Parts: sequence; C-alpha cells; structure tokens
Amino acid sequence: MEPTAQKAKKTDSANPKWQGMLLRRGDAIAIVVILAALMVVGTFLDYSLDAALYHPGSRLGLVLAGYGQLPSSAGAVMAGTLFLIGRSRKNRAVGILECLIGLVMIAVGVYMLCENPVEYMEMRLALSCVIAVVITVLMIALAVFVSRKAGQEDILLVAFVFLLTIVLQMVIINIIKVPWGRPRMRLIETDARAYFMPWYHAGAALKNALVAVGVEAEEFKSFPSGHTGHAVILMLYGLLPWLRSGGGLRTDAKGVGAMSFVPSIRLFIWIGFVWGWLVAFSRMIMGAHFLTDTTIGFAVSFLCVLFIPALVFWIRQYGQERAENSRKSHS
Repeated sequence: MEPTAQKAKKTDSANPKWQGMLLRRGDAIAIVVILAALMVVGTFLDYSLDAALYHPGSRLGLVLAGYGQLPSSAGAVMAGTLFLIGRSRKNRAVGILECLIGLVMIAVGVYMLCENPVEYMEMRLALSCVIAVVITVLMIALAVFVSRKAGQEDILLVAFVFLLTIVLQMVIINIIKVPWGRPRMRLIETDARAYFMPWYHAGAALKNALVAVGVEAEEFKSFPSGHTGHAVILMLYGLLPWLRSGGGLRTDAKGVGAMSFVPSIRLFIWIGFVWGWLVAFSRMIMGAHFLTDTTIGFAVSFLCVLFIPALVFWIRQYGQERAENSRKSHS
C-alpha cells in the first residue's frame, strides 16, 4: 500500500513537463521523406505537371483559393480568444497587454475571413462577412470549450504557440518569395514574354523587366506557396485536444503532462497533412504555383509546427526547473 501511495503522491506533486514535439518521431520522419521525394519529382517535372493540371476556371480551385487559408485565419481568432481567457489577473499591465494581443489577433483573423474569399471568388462582401461571423463565433466557442479544464499558463502557451507559428511561417515564406521573383504558371500561359524558370533560379531579372512594362508584381510570387503554408497550420490544432484534457494539469505515473494522453492529436496531424496537400493541389490547378512551390511552402510551415511548440514548452519547463532549484537552494 505504501509504494502505491508514494507513487500517487509523486504524480500529484510533480511539475508537469512537456513530453516533446507535437508529432511522433515516425510521423515526422514520414512527412520529411514525402516532402523530399516531392521536391525531387518537382525539380524535374514542375512544368509538365502544371501544364497537365492547369485549369484556371476550376470551381474546386476557386473555393480552396478563398478558404484554403482558413486554418490560419480561424486559428488567429481562436488563439486571440485564448489570450483573453488566459490573461493575467495578478498583474494588471500584463493582463492588458495580453488582452490587446488577443483583440488584435481576433481582428486580423476576422479580416482575413472576410477578405480572402472575396479576393479569389465571385462572392459578395456581405455574404463573405456573414460566413466570417459564423466561423468567428464557432472558433470563440471552441476556445472556451477546450480551455475549461486547463490552467492559465497552458492556455496562454497554446495561444502564444499559435501566434508565433502563424506569424513566423508567413514571414519566412514572404522573405523568400518577394525577392525570389519566380513567375507563376498562369503568367507563363498568358504572356508570351514570360517563361518557365526552375525553382533554384531566381527570377528577379525577368520580374524587373516585365513589371517595368505593366505586369503586376504579384505574378512573380510563385515560390514558395503561402496558401499551402497557411493550410498546414491545421496540424497545430492537435494542441487543442491536449488543452481540453487539462494540459499540464493532467499527469501520468511519472508526473508528465504527456501528449500521449490524447490519441486524437495524431488524427489532427494527418488531417492537416491531407488538407495541406489538397490546398497545394488546388493552387497548381489554378496556375498559381508549381509542385516545388507548394512543397517548400508546406515544409516551412511544417517545420514551424514541428519545432515551435517543443521550443516554447521546453523554455517553460526550463524556467520551472530553475525556479524550483532556486527555491530549494534558499530553503
């Protein structure tokens, strides 16, 4: 009886720890291998694949152009709500800052939900805004639902992970695509002055020449795919079942707040993988991107999803351990 009681006491009193990355090692390796294989295929077959798929009037392509970035925009609303829910009640200044971050994230998410469909589809702004309001309400409700059993620190950390991942993948992709200047397939098909360039050749010279005579700079943002990067954010929703289960408040026999408590996390990872490639396929159909563009866009966002949660929670664990050691040394 005594060992059992000691074990239970250890479980209750131990500091919850982050078990590791959001993805299982085998899943991460499998996805990396798939991306590497697709990159090789795209390097040799980029143009021929897009030429075969190119269908700018595709209804599927138009719908996914408008809503393919939904995981990122809706995720911003959800994470913004988590910032409001988990705001500090002890430090007023910190609490106000967290509220401001949350409100900005919600505003940006709602704007994207309203604007993206109108930009890519023949849809009235009023209808797009109505749909955006419905999605916003659902995401706010989701944030409230998943955070009911979780501690304030876990709520804020999940919100911060969403913020950092969404922003970082977007920044990295645009840092690459704006100066790289690769022409889109739709420009190559409709303008005889444009021509295909492999992904490893920057198109700045062609871009400068054609923009100078009136071609939009937007047509030289093929590499990498931003839509695909935003779509892959759906993998990050695997944090929500963990938060719903109590997050770090729920521990196993070793006192570890383990992701393995929540089998549905793996389901989110692979649903996000499928959604990411569905959006990638639609971007190729529309002539907006080549296979290598979507692969790199996927890879950038995937690496952010893979490493940012682990890094953020490792920093928390390290801080907890230092605080605990400091407390012990002064006791």
